This record gives sequence, C-alpha cells and structure tokens, in this order.
Amino acid sequence: MTKANKLKICNITLLLVTLPMLVSSIQMEVCGGKPLANFGFAEYMAIHAILGSVMIVLLITHLYLHFGWQNWLQKIKKLKSKPTKLLCALFLLMFVSGVASLLHNFASMEHSVVGAIHGKIGLVFLAICIGHIIKRWWWIKKNAFK
Repeated sequence: MTKANKLKICNITLLLVTLPMLVSSIQMEVCGGKPLANFGFAEYMAIHAILGSVMIVLLITHLYLHFGWQNWLQKIKKLKSKPTKLLCALFLLMFVSGVASLLHNFASMEHSVVGAIHGKIGLVFLAICIGHIIKRWWWIKKNAFK
C-alpha cells in the first residue's frame, strides 16, 4: 500500500471520528459531568475516552505519514501555516490534559477542573481541525472519493 493510500484511509477515518468526537465534547462541556438522557457521566466519559484514544492514534498516524518519525518536530517548526503549527501544539496540550483528566475521572468519577480545561482546549482544537479540513477539502474531494 502506498503512502498516499495510507494517508487517504487515515484522513477518511479521521473525518468519521471527528464528528462524534465533537458531539461528545459538546455534550461533556454542556452537561459538565451531569447526566443527560439515560446516560450518566461515566458512560459519556467512557465513550469520549474511547473516541479520543482512536483519534490520538489516527492523529499520530497522520503526522507520521506527513513527517515521518525523524526530525518531525523540526519539520513542524518549519511549516508556513500557523494554524497547522497551532494544531500540533494544541494536540500536545490536549493529549496531556486528557490523560490527566482521564486519570482523575477514573479515580473519582467526577468532572474536574482539569477536565474543564481539557474540554476548552479540545473544542478549540476541533474548531481549528474543521478549518484545516475545509482548507484542504479540494484534496479530500480529489483523492478520498475516488
């Protein structure tokens, strides 16, 4: 399988994961740990954590396919696109705060300040991701739907 095909599969899968991740993020932010419908906070947290784990693997794969493993931090620093650099920085912040929030939530099963901060970072990250997708929509149409 070529690198282009791998990137195509990765990008399509990222598109499919981004929407439910956005919905679960909004739900977690709106409810702030309170139950919604027939689901409690623990259920939403588990869904969100699973989606987040899948998204992390896909994002790392996406970065790897673009930059490889060697010197990728230097390659990211050399990018001309400031939003893409910001996405990389937010990804790192979101990952660290998400792990901290998940550990806290598993220990206490309550929404935390770290979770609230993670939620804000995540919503900004997803908003910029949507802009990243829109900017590259020509590539997606040209390559993903063949």
